[in-house]
Amino acid sequence: MIRRKRTIGVDIDGVVCELLPSLLERVNKKYGSRLKKTDITDWNFKRGTVDLYKEILESLTDDNFVLNLPTVHGAREAIEKLSKHYHIIFVTARKVAPEKSTKEWIKKNFGGHYTVIFNGKKEDVKMDMLIDDNWGNANAFVQKTGAYALLFDQPVNRYMPHVHGIERCYDWEDVLRTVKRIFGD
Repeated sequence: MIRRKRTIGVDIDGVVCELLPSLLERVNKKYGSRLKKTDITDWNFKRGTVDLYKEILESLTDDNFVLNLPTVHGAREAIEKLSKHYHIIFVTARKVAPEKSTKEWIKKNFGGHYTVIFNGKKEDVKMDMLIDDNWGNANAFVQKTGAYALLFDQPVNRYMPHVHGIERCYDWEDVLRTVKRIFGD
């Protein structure tokens, strides 16, 4: 009997795409601020005239900005390894505006054979596991599906409560070990 490959949904920003450092460089230049990644402990971060969520939306409409974002350390190799055993899809809460540049970024960095799903309600996407840095997404997925979510460690999620079904991973090697432990294959 042929067993279907399990599907792992992988968030883009903060998980495979290193958005925050590039965004903060842009924001610091624009506002004359000196924000660091460790300062951002909430996606609705506001300080003075800086509205981080607004800046994210604005930056993601800039195709050049999106196409030149770096990958998270170890993401390419880990996605390649996971792809040998699992069906990998990218799921993102990015709005549709940067859809073309987002798909180009995935193709440039991971190859052209991946599905990219734009859906802010990741718990509605059919998958066996979610890897995300947004605790709210991970929690909604676990609560609705009963499946596991891996919370990719970022300053923005460090103060979130532990919930059964959500496993924190500190880097891509940790993700690979955790997936193997959970799925056993």
